[in-house]
Parts: sequence; structure tokens; C-alpha cells
Amino acid sequence: MAKPPSDDELIASLQKWLKPDKDDLDEEFIAHPELIYHITSAYEAAVLERDACKIEIDQAEAEIHAQLIEKAEESTEKWTDTSIKRQVTSSVRMIKLHKKFLSIKERVGKLNAMKEALSQRGYSLNKLSDLYVANYFTRESGGKRRSEIAEDIAARNRKEAGELRRKKKG
Repeated sequence: MAKPPSDDELIASLQKWLKPDKDDLDEEFIAHPELIYHITSAYEAAVLERDACKIEIDQAEAEIHAQLIEKAEESTEKWTDTSIKRQVTSSVRMIKLHKKFLSIKERVGKLNAMKEALSQRGYSLNKLSDLYVANYFTRESGGKRRSEIAEDIAARNRKEAGELRRKKKG
């Protein structure tokens, strides 16, 4: 069985889909729900992992705190709440758990950004389809696109303007 892609691999594979191909809108519309499914699944799994890590941090903090309170009660020294809290947060276990949490939080952020980008892609597809229905992308006179026609007109205007300037000077 094939191993599922990592979050970074998934994001990299989905990035190529961010810019829709206006000349292949039917395929873009067909692929879009599957792309949303993949990123949403990965995002939700990462959110669950982040939430589980939060619970693990809370449990570890409670365990370490209880152990330190027990030590403090057995000790002849006076322990303050502040010193106990400081020892809890500086314990190796808590430091590792907080690093793990930050790493997961970063993954959730990246997946959320890709999820949002793909959501915006859906809006772009709708706008592109509206333009397609309005014949915005159709070829006009002589097989040229509207942008090519506009470029031809601009070039002709520049040429005429140059000729007028030469006549005025000469």
C-alpha cells in the first residue's frame, strides 16, 4: 500500500493547481472538488493532532505540577507557587511538548493557507466561466484574441503619434 503524501508534499502538488487554465475550464471544474477534499482532509487531521497535543500538554503540566507539589510537601524548604510553575514550564518534557505543538501549529497554518487559496480558486473558476459564457476568450477577426487586437491598435497609435511628431518637427 502506498504511503500517503506528507503535508509539504501535498501542498507542493496542489500549488500547481492554484492558477486555473482558462482554456481547459471543464477539467478545472472537474478537478476542483477533489483538490478541496484532499486539502480539507489534511487540514482537519492536522487540527485534530494539534488539539490532541494541547490535551497532552495540559495532562503533562498537571502531572508534573502534582509531582512537584508532592516533593515540596516532603521538603523542608519553602516552595512558592511561582517557583513550582517555573519548574513545570522549564521541564524537559514540557519543552519537548511545546516544540511539538509549535511544529503542528505551523503545519495547520500552511494547510489552512492552501485551503483558503484553493477556496479562492473556486471563486476564480466561477468568474472565468462567466467570462467564457460572455465570449471574452473567443477569437475575433483573423483568429486574433482581444488582447492581441488591443496590442495591434496600441502599436498603430504609437506609430501614428511618432509620424505626427516627425511632421511637426520637419
